[in-house]
Amino acid sequence: CLSAIGFGVLVGLWSLLAHLTVHGQPLINPLFLASPNEVWLALQYGMMAGELSWDITASLSRVAYGLAFAMAIGLPVGVLLGLFTGLHRLTEGLMDFLRSIPPIIVYPLSQLMLGPFDASRVGVVVFGATTVIMLHTAEGVRNCSKVRQECSRLLGAKWYHLMTSIVLFESLPAIIVGLRTALSLSIIIVVVTEMLVGAKYGLGVRVAGAQSSSATPILYSVLVVVGALGFALNKVFSIVERRVGGWKYRV
Repeated sequence: CLSAIGFGVLVGLWSLLAHLTVHGQPLINPLFLASPNEVWLALQYGMMAGELSWDITASLSRVAYGLAFAMAIGLPVGVLLGLFTGLHRLTEGLMDFLRSIPPIIVYPLSQLMLGPFDASRVGVVVFGATTVIMLHTAEGVRNCSKVRQECSRLLGAKWYHLMTSIVLFESLPAIIVGLRTALSLSIIIVVVTEMLVGAKYGLGVRVAGAQSSSATPILYSVLVVVGALGFALNKVFSIVERRVGGWKYRV
């Protein structure tokens, strides 16, 4: 409810600024600020024409492929780093080094290696998201209860029982936080790489086209769509986190 009020206040201020005039002239040039009504009409037209739907589908598919590959690499490697302290110390400097590189500057190298099409964009997502997932997973595994693990081992529990019943179970909240962070980063990477070169469809392509043609309402409509997608996907992850890691909030 409070979130809805916050959104309502924002839209109200936005509408006020867009329609405010001084001596019959707009206070803010419409080229810089479209009104909510113009943005809504542009959004409706884009969806009805099918162009925006194609853009959303293309961008989300790139995010999904990138996250899937990042999870396939980051989750098992993160578990290993969390379980073996020596391995973590050996690779800690390398992880910090890779984490410090902005993923977007890897895009030219990704294009050289994977070509100018979707594979290069997915490759940048994998580069950026894998490190995030890996580090959160390793941290979650390291923070698992050593006492519970030792007690279970003394009671005869096998290693796979320790992994599934204690290690993975207790590290799930940290893993999901890592996935949420990786998701937000992946959306940013995909949109920015789509703005640069080579893509036919995508939200970034739509932003670049609107900017070059000074179509301000379309530009704002895409911004609204990107924000709404990120908000919705993060809400889904929040619900999943509450369901699978609800015990964390009760202890």
